[in-house]
Amino acid sequence: MFVFGKNAAGTVSTTFPTANGKSVSLFTLGTTTNGIDKLVFYSYSAYGSAKVKGVIYANSSGDPGSLLHTTDELVGVSAGWNELSFSSPINLTADDYFLGIISDTSINSRGTTTGNNKYNDDTYSDGPTDPFGTPGSSSTQKPIFASKPSDETGANYVTDFSEYTVDVQPSDWTDRWHTTDQFKVRSASSGFGQKFLEFLHVSDERYALSWDDVGSAENVDVLIRFREENPADYTPIAIVRGSGDSSSEQGYRVGLYNNELQLSKYVNAVNSTVDSIAWVPSAETYYRLRFRVNEYSLKVRMWEDHLPEPDTWDIEATDCEIATGGWVGVGGYGCDCDYDFFSVG
Repeated sequence: MFVFGKNAAGTVSTTFPTANGKSVSLFTLGTTTNGIDKLVFYSYSAYGSAKVKGVIYANSSGDPGSLLHTTDELVGVSAGWNELSFSSPINLTADDYFLGIISDTSINSRGTTTGNNKYNDDTYSDGPTDPFGTPGSSSTQKPIFASKPSDETGANYVTDFSEYTVDVQPSDWTDRWHTTDQFKVRSASSGFGQKFLEFLHVSDERYALSWDDVGSAENVDVLIRFREENPADYTPIAIVRGSGDSSSEQGYRVGLYNNELQLSKYVNAVNSTVDSIAWVPSAETYYRLRFRVNEYSLKVRMWEDHLPEPDTWDIEATDCEIATGGWVGVGGYGCDCDYDFFSVG
């Protein structure tokens, strides 16, 4: 969840930073915030072997002063948004801070022509200097922001999969419908718990995995953080009021297919669409999806992970065909998919 900084790339080509240097931009944190777990920055290009760390410096009369926090190292930068995780969550009081990165590689980004950016040479292998040192200055703002997990007040069940053994299916989740062990927990270099649940596509079948702890539920609010290998191929992300076997699948589900966000249902194995909207997702990009079901009201919204949660719903529909409770879980069908956060309220 976005906390403060700049969460949109600009239009001006800019280096962020030069090789063996650091670059930081000044931002204001309006309220004291606990539990910040990462910095997220934008790179216009990919750099497969680049080494990067995120840094937070105190503000000293408009210049970066003492080093407050440093993230863990990221090796390999993707084109787009990149996450830099802190080894443990940090707390910041309301104040002005310089957010930025230090790298062994010159990174091409996209910024704006207004702002307060400071930079200087700093050998990456030695780590960021404390204090910052004599800076160069530019009236730019780099695309970087601080983030924390969404506030899950009211969620009864929450997992980032960090509690599970890797390379096997999570112990308190159950295969549904086509049960061929397609879901496994994997290790990750970033993410909430540095583990994720992987769905590995083998064939186009109706796969699902339900969380046993939730049990049978009728009215739920599900929040998932996920990414897909190829969003053009259909994969149901969230499933509620699930029941049946491989010949009698039943449940409401939300997924991406053919540049649409779809709310659909299985009723005794027959598929139909409840509602859909146009949506063009990006491969290998983390999104969040909230699916709320209350009696006959079905609501869905989805957004890029680095953005704040919207106030409005993408889909609001009414349907009464599946009126009884059932299991809650994730799905799989036409492409590989990773889930690294799942909550049910």
